[in-house]
Amino acid sequence: MAAGMVPARPNWDGLMPVPGDGRYEWKGFLTPDQLPSEADPRQGWFASANQMNLPADYPVAERKVGFEWSNPARFLRVDEVLAAKPKLTVADAMALQTDPYDITSRRLIAVLAPLKTDDPKLTRALALLRGWDHRTSEGSAGAALFEVWTGKHLGRAVVAATTPKDVQGVIGNGDLAAVMELLENPDATLPAEAATRC
Repeated sequence: MAAGMVPARPNWDGLMPVPGDGRYEWKGFLTPDQLPSEADPRQGWFASANQMNLPADYPVAERKVGFEWSNPARFLRVDEVLAAKPKLTVADAMALQTDPYDITSRRLIAVLAPLKTDDPKLTRALALLRGWDHRTSEGSAGAALFEVWTGKHLGRAVVAATTPKDVQGVIGNGDLAAVMELLENPDATLPAEAATRC
């Protein structure tokens, strides 16, 4: 169940400012039975990492509980671990709580598989990423390189290669999930000219 006090906004969604003249007042709060919920899930467990988890049949248009969600990577990792071992001990749960495995890195580094370069620095960087265990452990050179690459450079490079110059400043680094989708499926999501630049 989604927790919290969610305003009932009958004639606006709360995303933009509106006049304070009374036309856009809240009509109280959604009741607990109006919030998204799930009982007895098929997989036998619930998990939330602030990802978009509204049921497919939830009436979003009339019950606006949220529009911005966290990257689902953490949830996907929890799902992966629980699917592999449905019965956990307390020690297993503790290990999962502090699990440093970065599922996003596994996807992005797979995109690098066909890349080749004659540049010695890039060769070293690629080898470091390809040999990394995807754990953001203290002292991990692969983790440090991955975080700097994805946090500072990758998104900006993809945005520069795929969008008009006059909007790049507004987009910034772009959304990592969208960047990943573009890199994994450039032919399906981009015009041919932009796809070759990625």
